[in-house]
Amino acid sequence: MPDAAPAPSTDRTARGRPRTPSGERRARIVAAARAIFVDAGYGAMTTNAVAARCQVSKRTIYEQFANKAELFGAIVDSHRPEMLRLPPADAGMSLEDALAEIFRLDIDEDSDRIRNAFIRAALKDGDAFPEVHHLVVAKGVEPSRRALAEWLDERRREGRLAFADAEQTARLLMDLIFASAGAAAFRPGPWPDLASRAAHQRYCISVFLNGVRPRGRDGAAQESAV
Repeated sequence: MPDAAPAPSTDRTARGRPRTPSGERRARIVAAARAIFVDAGYGAMTTNAVAARCQVSKRTIYEQFANKAELFGAIVDSHRPEMLRLPPADAGMSLEDALAEIFRLDIDEDSDRIRNAFIRAALKDGDAFPEVHHLVVAKGVEPSRRALAEWLDERRREGRLAFADAEQTARLLMDLIFASAGAAAFRPGPWPDLASRAAHQRYCISVFLNGVRPRGRDGAAQESAV
């Protein structure tokens, strides 16, 4: 995409108002751009390629997105729920089950393959195109961490969790869980199947919630004797 977009279309509705951009058309553009990005990289995600893929004009794309970076930001937005599902559907479920749902431990093979393909492409192009790394963090990682921190802080206010800093706690938990998912994106070998990976991730959740120190009869964590 060039830096400057062409002037907006002057098409008008019967009442003289500009046509409202279609949400469905926007979603098609984002899906087409994502497919090109995953298949061929950020450099290949040109206006011409996206327009041809979703069979719309370049003008239509510019009516929705000011530039290439804005379009890629929308791709990251669409990817974010593939990583974290917030809030969980059932507010009354256990903390362990809620976190398992938030982190998509129930993801199916096809969805996991699609998710991993985007992760691989983003990591591959992150060095060559600094805006890719910036937008993945700004539109993906940071909003996800803030949303998780808010959810954890709500549980703290309910008395179900205890920690000093919600943002730091969310970062720790994401590091624990996504280290497993990240390994699968590049090295599927460590996990023979999704069930094995999910079992490990559930163990990570258990360690996060309960710790690894032995507990006394009153439930308090005890320091092991050395």
